[in-house]
Amino acid sequence: MKHLLLSLATLFANIYLHSQELELVKDLNPGTNSTTFDYSFSFKGMLYSEAVFNGQRRMIMSDGTDEGTTVIEINNFEIEEYTDQYLIFNETLYVCVENVAGQELIFESDGETISVIDTSNISFFDSPRNLASFNGEIYFSADYRDESFSRIDQSLFKYDGSTITKVKDIESGSSFATRSKLANSQYLFFSGNDGTSGNELWRSDGTEAGTVLVKDIRAGFSWSLNTFLDHAIVYNDIIYFVANDGTHGDELWRSDGTESGTYMVKDIAPFFNGFKDSDPRNFIIYNNELYFFAKSRGTTSGIHSIYDLWKTDGTEAGTVKIPNNETIINSIPLNDMEILGGNLYYLSQEKLWKYDGISTQIIANADPGFNTPYHQLAVLNNEIYFIDSNLDLYKTDSSTGTINITNGEFNNVYDVHSAGNRIFVVANTNTTGNELYSFSNGNTLNLDDFSQDDFALQFFKNQLHFKNSNTNKIEGQIYDSLGREILKLIINLIIM
Repeated sequence: MKHLLLSLATLFANIYLHSQELELVKDLNPGTNSTTFDYSFSFKGMLYSEAVFNGQRRMIMSDGTDEGTTVIEINNFEIEEYTDQYLIFNETLYVCVENVAGQELIFESDGETISVIDTSNISFFDSPRNLASFNGEIYFSADYRDESFSRIDQSLFKYDGSTITKVKDIESGSSFATRSKLANSQYLFFSGNDGTSGNELWRSDGTEAGTVLVKDIRAGFSWSLNTFLDHAIVYNDIIYFVANDGTHGDELWRSDGTESGTYMVKDIAPFFNGFKDSDPRNFIIYNNELYFFAKSRGTTSGIHSIYDLWKTDGTEAGTVKIPNNETIINSIPLNDMEILGGNLYYLSQEKLWKYDGISTQIIANADPGFNTPYHQLAVLNNEIYFIDSNLDLYKTDSSTGTINITNGEFNNVYDVHSAGNRIFVVANTNTTGNELYSFSNGNTLNLDDFSQDDFALQFFKNQLHFKNSNTNKIEGQIYDSLGREILKLIINLIIM
């Protein structure tokens, strides 16, 4: 019986691996015409994306099936675009969108129903952007017209779940008044432009009087934040961000919301031969330390051209580079880092790396050749999925090696995401062009699920059931998540 169970386990493992084949989700642009997918994200088991097909731009949602892939409508009009303006807060999805009627709105969804936030109390409400949560409320910027009918661009607003109220006008007539927000326990932080100080770090406690400039990092109208408060994160209730004070270039800064508590953490890339930016990016918290990429080395002709992995505890002395043995020049890190099994995985220098908190290890070659806004790493069921240098989709748990999912069956694969129990990618074939493909990830097999007389296990969302009608034969079928039979088995047994 032991030999029988081992043989069955091997068979089922092979079936499991074979079942992980990408299938076309929906041919949005029929024939060889390609569909473009941007700004994809997942919410409650669904993949949301901005898709361009048949000469139109639409926001779609998908559960991985043809019939479950639809264009989202607002006020009976299809959504035309949303350009990465979304927030997930308290199990609710908020998205800034524009529908084909030209209405720029914010919708909220619990995953089942979609409703539009009422903005009727704001005159000529338009162009909502930059959603963030703070103290249980939703903050954003938007245009409107005041009592004198003057247009006010990108003022700060908040929504308490029932009503929108204005917090403060930062500057009349500015198209970059408030941008890119995030919050710690005390303040909402954002990039503000009051027409005098340029784009600088602002904070708000939710009141007009409490919405103020934190510090004019680059004195005068020159901008320290380069329009957006991007590449920023809250770590130990301190905001870490990238700023340029006009002397040190783009470097790592921190702020507790006070002027004295806002300062550069470390000059990672000191001025040399005309180059002085370390350009920190891709922040992630791992082992209670803040990790990021920064440029700090290179050749004499291109100093500071190489991105390395760094970490910081918030102090200058505690901001250090993670060593490795690679010396690839001009290697730009992709926008993905993931934590799995106590390890940090990242793509850099044409490799997939694993860092265990002590040393780095190369897992595989991975140079998909795509950057923002495409995602090249995804985590599902304790496995990392990534795109390799041949534009194939692979997976690994780092302990049992890598497995090629696509095996050269597609011209290329990119933009990998997990949603629910599925992996989604954009893949190209000669018959469909670029379209959305997906597969469902099965569960790990457990020998305890077997008994001598009645073999049963969970396969995807359905049951694979074997009946042992006699001691020499097992018969059974495997069905996919849509209930279609994909494999019938008749196994002749040799009991040893």
